Amino acid sequence: MKNVSLVFGCLLLMSICVSTALAEDTDAIMETHTAWETYQPVTVKGNTSVDVINSERHDALMAQDVEAAKEYKLSRLDVILAEAQKNQDNAQIWNKLGIEYAKLKFYDYSEGAFTRANKIAADDCRIKNNLANISYVKREFKKAIRIYKESIAVCGENPKVMLNMSLAYYELGKISATLKYYNKAIEKDASLRNKKFEDLAARKNTGKGDTLAAEQGKIKFAPEWFDLTLTDTNSETNAAEGKTHK
Repeated sequence: MKNVSLVFGCLLLMSICVSTALAEDTDAIMETHTAWETYQPVTVKGNTSVDVINSERHDALMAQDVEAAKEYKLSRLDVILAEAQKNQDNAQIWNKLGIEYAKLKFYDYSEGAFTRANKIAADDCRIKNNLANISYVKREFKKAIRIYKESIAVCGENPKVMLNMSLAYYELGKISATLKYYNKAIEKDASLRNKKFEDLAARKNTGKGDTLAAEQGKIKFAPEWFDLTLTDTNSETNAAEGKTHK
């Protein structure tokens, strides 16, 4: 019940929660439109005529983009929150809610949603993976590893879960375990291979990674998420984290 209250508590703070997240979207939009002052966007009329967008039109487009971002964030969260209220025993909906909160970087709310989903469907390793990912992004790597291991115990060696565990071990500086789980992951799914990650881990493993600690602070690797409707990676969540796999 505590987790349910935590998640639905955001309903009372909806304007604050969403406006905080939207501030980052607005910043990104502002940066894009600021660049337009140097490299003016144009429209092409016919084959030869070029029309430069004036400052008034530029401002209108920026306002339109900001409003579109607000509407998208609000509508997505509103819909899923309503679904979760009506279907409090539906693990898939709680998982979706956790993913949406993660996109907004509301990690405590996201953790509450995934915890609720995990209680409903304790045998679903994908939900356990997503719950572990919250510990990962909160830099609670030992906790994340424990939950990833629970996921593997339930469903076996899923390559994405093993990759995530490898990333967590990497953050803890445990390179032997990092390589062990990474190699298992790419052996099962070669598409998960990450050359930059391999290079850093290999250098550390051969004693040539004196600068690894500094690089670890700069280079971030995003864990793999599961959207139960797709049973696949949720790339939009990872994009929101500003990180890359490949």
